[in-house]
Parts: sequence; structure tokens; C-alpha cells
Amino acid sequence: MRSIHLILIIMVFIVAGCNQNTIPENNKVNEMTNEISKSEEPFEQNSVELDDNNIDEIDEDNNKASDGIETDDTPVDYDSGNNDDKNTDRNIVEMTSENILLVNKFFGVWTYIDEEDVFIELQDGIELMGIKEGDLWSHSKFSITEINTLEQFIVIHGYRIDMPYEDEYEEKEFYSKIYVKNDGNEILYINDYLDKKVESIWVK
Repeated sequence: MRSIHLILIIMVFIVAGCNQNTIPENNKVNEMTNEISKSEEPFEQNSVELDDNNIDEIDEDNNKASDGIETDDTPVDYDSGNNDDKNTDRNIVEMTSENILLVNKFFGVWTYIDEEDVFIELQDGIELMGIKEGDLWSHSKFSITEINTLEQFIVIHGYRIDMPYEDEYEEKEFYSKIYVKNDGNEILYINDYLDKKVESIWVK
């Protein structure tokens, strides 16, 4: 029995010694933890809260930035060309199929019946007059203002440029009535038909 008591007493002292050795170690761990926690500074988040004042300031900054940008608000003129066209009545006549057939009879080169070297050429909106293989007397631009399929004539209105000399041009307004005759092989040209009515016959 005494031996058992001795063994128990010895074990108690051993356990007590172990507890005394572990307590300082735990204290050291706690002290290190406290020092680390003291040395750490709390992390602050840099957050920006937008209120009405902040939004107004942002809008003002954007407006200032846009004021520095130059913009061209000039309206675009898509018809900036020269519209001073004297042939304003060019499309006054409806070009039906019957009218087109008649008008085409006038187009071509015609020879003056009294002088074979003098010609007149009628194209679509253009009239040329001069000497064959020689000088050009006049150049005209015209529009058809009347078509009469029953009496076989057309009326043209235009502006003629007489060219007697190389550097001198004189533009004159004219109205002419032209009849087609002899199955389309002859025309009666009435120049200035509203006033002087100068007639001439031209053949192909």
C-alpha cells in the first residue's frame, strides 16, 4: 500500500510540473498575438458616396468639356450649283409617244435650199448653224414649248449666240416655229415667228 501511495504522490508532482511548464508558453503565445493585433491598423475602404451635389458637379464638368469642342451646325446645301437656267420651260410639253415620233423627225442635219454649203443641225435642245466644213455662225440652246401633231410643227424657245468673231459673243432670245414637210425630208423654219417671221426651207 505504501508503494502505491508513493507512486501516486510522484505522479502528482510530475503533472504539476508539466502544468507549470506549459503555462509560460501559453502566456508567450498570447503576448505575441496581442502585439500583432496592436501593430495592425484597421483597413479603411476608400468609398465615394454620390449624392445630388456630386452629380451636379459631374454634369458641370461634362458641360465645360463639351464647350471646348467646336461643332459645325451650318445646314448643308445640297443644291448649291448655279440654277440660273434660262430654259425654264424645257419640260412644259408632255412627251407622249406620238409627240416623240414627231419631234424625232426634226432632228438631224439640214441643208439650206438656196445655198447648199449652209446647214442647220437640230439636236435635243441644241441648234447649230453655219457653213459645212467651215465657220459656225450660231450656237443655240432651246426648249420645245409646243407640239402640234395634226399640223406637224413644233415651237421652240431659246437663246442664240451669234459668233461673227472669235472673241465676241452676243446672246439673243428667240422663238421659232418649224414645220416638217414632204414625209420628213423638208422643214419650213420660221425664225422670230412672233414678230418678223423670217422663213427658210431646209432639206436633207
